[in-house]
Amino acid sequence: MARFICICWLVIFTCSAQAAWFEAQGQAPILNGDIDQARESGVKDAVRQALLYAGASIKSLQQLDNGVLAKQQLQLAGEGEIRGLKVTSERIENDFIYVSVQVDVLASEQPSCAQQQYAKSLALVRFKLRNREQAINGGIFHLDGEFTGKLNNLLNLNQSAFDVRQFINQNVNFNPNLLDSRHHAVREQVMVIASRADSQFVLMGSIDDVSVERDEKQPYDFFFKEAPRNFYLSTYLFDGLSGELLDVKHYRQRAMWTYKEQDIVDLSSKKFWDAPYGQSLLSVMDDVLINTTAALECVDTMAKIIAVHDEKVQINLGSKNGLKIGQNIQLSHNGSYTDQFGIPRFRQESSAIKTTVIELYRDSAVLQTFDSLPASNIQLNDFANIQ
Repeated sequence: MARFICICWLVIFTCSAQAAWFEAQGQAPILNGDIDQARESGVKDAVRQALLYAGASIKSLQQLDNGVLAKQQLQLAGEGEIRGLKVTSERIENDFIYVSVQVDVLASEQPSCAQQQYAKSLALVRFKLRNREQAINGGIFHLDGEFTGKLNNLLNLNQSAFDVRQFINQNVNFNPNLLDSRHHAVREQVMVIASRADSQFVLMGSIDDVSVERDEKQPYDFFFKEAPRNFYLSTYLFDGLSGELLDVKHYRQRAMWTYKEQDIVDLSSKKFWDAPYGQSLLSVMDDVLINTTAALECVDTMAKIIAVHDEKVQINLGSKNGLKIGQNIQLSHNGSYTDQFGIPRFRQESSAIKTTVIELYRDSAVLQTFDSLPASNIQLNDFANIQ
């Protein structure tokens, strides 16, 4: 029988809003016969999926207890309200529990900041596995590509916040130790990546620790023993136009490694991602999604001028990013320069030219000036401020 769960929301909104039900199915493995814990994880997964479909990103999802929110609250990155959660069905099959839910979302018509309505163009670079010798246990040398690839899929689900222009699945020799402000190599590297990926922001990362904490084997240890394994991740979010570091986050997970020392693990297998260690990595991905959404939701959205013809200019953002026909957009000149120390500096020079969107495509838009100033005063790689 379906269960209805009332969820209280701690913030009172004065703006008008519309409610809608969203349906989703979540799943979770049943580990060590613990069906209650699996059900809790399944409901959490289903709620997260429903909120992504609703165009909202979870900012924090409280502890779930047998399908009931222990603290009776959910928060959304977008000004929203969860009014109710209904678990409509569940089934157990092949050591998995599948849970279907309906979530009643009351979303605010007015975002907390104007920039929140635009999907940010982003380039995701494969995270670097720093200590490859730690990957010998299990042969998980390709964990960097598998993890970042799944994160790319998760970011692409959240299309209201992100427009992932490119997943660069290769080693770009990113070195976090060179982030000292006196060293401009990283800035230049980030700006080149952003330019090639046609994106405003760049997300990079470093997987710093995947060590297994096995006890020293004793002569009387005849049977296999599970051991905890670490997963330490650092992410670095950059403004690709300026090379500026916007945000750094560190993630720490520790879960049981259920494989023997001589096992070679298939990282692309469902079995790995359903195991405790794989589940802990999926939890980190959720946190990266949440934190990256929060870091960018109120950052200014900027487009590059990619073509100039007569009184029209074309920019590299479009309907996928939230632009609309008839929208007014202010242009600015690229005044970037290199200072006396050889460090590139980002600079915008305001332009008196105002434009409106007359043609709209998924990844670009055509603007036309509506004053006496000619568009020829704008050059390629100048900017459009989306407000």
